[in-house]
Amino acid sequence: MKTQIAHKHDHTRKTASITVAFEVDEFQNVFAYAISRCNPKDNFSRMVGRTKAIGRLNSPKYRKEIQPVPRTEFLEAFFNLGF
Repeated sequence: MKTQIAHKHDHTRKTASITVAFEVDEFQNVFAYAISRCNPKDNFSRMVGRTKAIGRLNSPKYRKEIQPVPRTEFLEAFFNLGF
């Protein structure tokens, strides 16, 4: 398993910026993720978002288990549809 990070930042500050941490297996399938959101009124920080998302990925309360999905599909959904 490998933990990876992706950020989605709205420079117009109309919507919240999002950081997602997700676990990828040896076949590049995503099977768990956790999200941290930044309030549109706050300054976006990749470091803070990454730290919170990884912490939530390790927490049973915030960790979301999903059916394995290819990494490319997961990231496409993350960037196009949002969470």
